[in-house]
Amino acid sequence: MKIDLKGAFTKLEKAEKVPAMVMKEAVKVFVSNTPSKTGNARRNTSLSDTKINANYGYAQPLDDRNHMSTKTIDFIKKEMKRIGK
Repeated sequence: MKIDLKGAFTKLEKAEKVPAMVMKEAVKVFVSNTPSKTGNARRNTSLSDTKINANYGYAQPLDDRNHMSTKTIDFIKKEMKRIGK
């Protein structure tokens, strides 16, 4: 599963301009909201440009239950507002 954050920001004017520092923190938010039964999901989550890659087969069901992507998008929106973008 890849969460393309550009697609999630249709309401933000400058979605493609999410600063790298915000994205680095966003992936930490995503991982911190990921349950850690065995650590596999957290270990196999990475960042590439504006995409958080959840490289495990059960990523979508896990996100459906725990809303990691929603919490991450909320974090990014809050940070973008805070830095004035």
